[in-house]
Amino acid sequence: MHGNLVTRSTDLSDVECEYYAELLSAYLDGETDAEEARDLNAHLDGCVSCRNWLDLAARVTRLARLRPAEPWPDVTDAVLGRFPEGIVPLGHG
Repeated sequence: MHGNLVTRSTDLSDVECEYYAELLSAYLDGETDAEEARDLNAHLDGCVSCRNWLDLAARVTRLARLRPAEPWPDVTDAVLGRFPEGIVPLGHG
């Protein structure tokens, strides 16, 4: 078959899976309640695509949380100092 055929096991284009992708994201952020978690687990039992998505997203989430943020210099004064005289940005005057 030609065109944009994608198998269910590798694509989240199914409307149901789009809903669960959002729920999986909330789950990874600790934002699901018990009922949503049960619903999600039931879906994952039968959906290879969503299980693969969860595995990948969980790895990315762990890596992002494990790496500490680099210190960044405060450039507020330098940025504000570039405004022409008499012009004050909103919230700074």
